[in-house]
Amino acid sequence: MSKGGIKHHKPNCQCHPCKRKRGEKIIHKIGCNCVACKAKRGEYKGKNNPAFKGDKSITRKKYPCKQLNCNNMVTYQCYFQGSGNCKSCSTKLHLQSLGHNYTFIDGRSTKKYYCKCGNEIDWQTALNGKGMCPSCVGKYLSKLFKGQKRPNTSKTLKEMWKDKEFRERRLRLMRKSISIKPNKPEKLLNKLLQENFPNEYQLNVQGEVMILAGKIPDFVNVNGQKKVIEFFGNYFHSEEWIKKHGCHEDTEKGRIEYFKKIGWDTLVIWEHELSNLEKVKNRIIQFNNK
Repeated sequence: MSKGGIKHHKPNCQCHPCKRKRGEKIIHKIGCNCVACKAKRGEYKGKNNPAFKGDKSITRKKYPCKQLNCNNMVTYQCYFQGSGNCKSCSTKLHLQSLGHNYTFIDGRSTKKYYCKCGNEIDWQTALNGKGMCPSCVGKYLSKLFKGQKRPNTSKTLKEMWKDKEFRERRLRLMRKSISIKPNKPEKLLNKLLQENFPNEYQLNVQGEVMILAGKIPDFVNVNGQKKVIEFFGNYFHSEEWIKKHGCHEDTEKGRIEYFKKIGWDTLVIWEHELSNLEKVKNRIIQFNNK
C-alpha cells in the first residue's frame, strides 16, 4: 500500500481504470459489480443510492419563522442550518442591533388602524396622512375639485411647439433619454466619411449637431455646406414597413423633398449599398462636389 492508501496496480492489472489507460475495451460480464452495471440493474435506486441522505420530503417542507407573532414560512436550510427567521424578521433584528428604533416603544407601528368606511389602512397613513383608504381619497378629491375643469395642456404645448428653439431642445432631450447609439452599418459609414472626407461630415444620431425642421439627419456637413447624408436600413425603410407604420417622408424621395424645402441637399445611402464601399465613396464624392 502507498502513503495515500491506494493499491499499487500490477503491469497487467484487469481493473477498469488500468484497462482504460492501456486503451483496451472493457467487457462487462453478467453480474458485473461496477457502478455503471449496478445503476443499469436498478440497484442504486432510492435508499440503495450512496448519495441518499434520507427522505427528501423533509427538505422540501416549509417551516414557520422562529419569531413570535410571525406567520411567514422559511426553508429547511434556514430553519435547521440558519437563524430560522424570515427575511422581514431578520431585517428588523439587524436594524435593532444597529440601534435603529424599528419598532416604537408605544407600539404605534404594530397597532391596527381603520378608515371611516371600515377598511384597514397602514399606520403611516393613519398617523402621518389623511387617515383614508384609496377609495375614500378618490371621493374626497372628486368633491374638492367638483365643477372645476382640467387645464387644456395640449393647446399650450402646440403653441410652444411652434417655437423652433423649444422644439429642438425638447427633441434633443427626448433623444438623450432614449440613449440612441449608432448601429454597426452607421459606424462603418462614419468610418468611411472620416477617412476620405475628414472634417466634412459629423455623425448626428442624437441630434447633437443640429435638428432640421423636426428631423434629425444621420450625417451633417459641418464645413459650411447645406448638405446632409441619410442612412436608410433595408427593413425600417422598406415599402411594407412604411405602408404600415411610416409616411411619405420616410421614403427616399420624401426625405429629399422634405429637406429641399428648407434649402438642404440630401444624399440617401441604403444598407445594401455598403457591400460595395468603393461605389458608395464615388457617390459621396459626386454629391460633395455639386
